[in-house]
Amino acid sequence: MNKFLVIILLSFFCTNTSYATDKINAEKLIFKAQDCFNSLSSDAQEKVVQVWNKTATLWNEGVELDKKGDTTSKSLAKINFINVQIWSKAVLKQGVLYGGSQDCILN
Repeated sequence: MNKFLVIILLSFFCTNTSYATDKINAEKLIFKAQDCFNSLSSDAQEKVVQVWNKTATLWNEGVELDKKGDTTSKSLAKINFINVQIWSKAVLKQGVLYGGSQDCILN
């Protein structure tokens, strides 16, 4: 019984750690993508704006789901934060292609 309880506690801890990591990474990337987007010329911004808007929408939805606090909302928020990372990287890649600042380079 004690082993079972330890396994449950460890899995709960690992899940929460993973969730927090996804949110922190998403937050770092979206701010980097925002700086990149803002560094682009207006012509380049017109070409990247749809990708940026999708990124921002996913982030905002994830934050709202995160605030609800129930398990289902947290799971959906985690998915959004993972997608924010993917879309933010797309903004950064397009920023490099369109001659954005150093903010567009993914370290």
